[in-house]
Amino acid sequence: FGTPDDSDFEFIYTGHHVTRRCNAHTDKGLGFGGAPIFYGNFAKAFHESKDHEGNPFWYQGLVFNEFVSSLDGPQREKILVGREPRNEKPAEVIAKRKTDLPGLSGSELSADQKAKFLETMRGMLACFRPDDVDATIKAIEDRKLVDGLFVSCYGGEWDIGGDRVWDTWQIEGPEMVWYFRGVPHIHGYFHLTA
Repeated sequence: FGTPDDSDFEFIYTGHHVTRRCNAHTDKGLGFGGAPIFYGNFAKAFHESKDHEGNPFWYQGLVFNEFVSSLDGPQREKILVGREPRNEKPAEVIAKRKTDLPGLSGSELSADQKAKFLETMRGMLACFRPDDVDATIKAIEDRKLVDGLFVSCYGGEWDIGGDRVWDTWQIEGPEMVWYFRGVPHIHGYFHLTA
């Protein structure tokens, strides 16, 4: 939109499994311009194995699972919810609920765990522009969102191989949602309200 010399120029690349905003000068310090993003991939097969071979986004699942393994037993029990994950219809997948949030509340994390949680989110954002990553983490910290976020994992059919390496998980609060669905292959949705 516009030309590279325009102050509000941006290039948007979108397709079946990706939406990328490039060279957007109008972000004003908001990660991803405050707009929702979608990404996904199936590298070798529509129905991926538990290791998601060749999928460039599976590293996010591994980083997330490192965070989960750092939790204590009761926290790991609370993070596993026994309900269906969110609907992937466009308006619903990025809807941010204010009540009935599933999983473990960020307010129940110790100071060290909160720092690990922020480090985890930064690590999971590594494939995006550094400016977007920095702005996103800064917004989460400045708005003190961690206490209002809930972290959840989904078992059963949503855990490929039943190995408790969570393929489908969510981080959600009134101002942010990050939904990672690994079944049958990876779709990711992220939105931090501007």
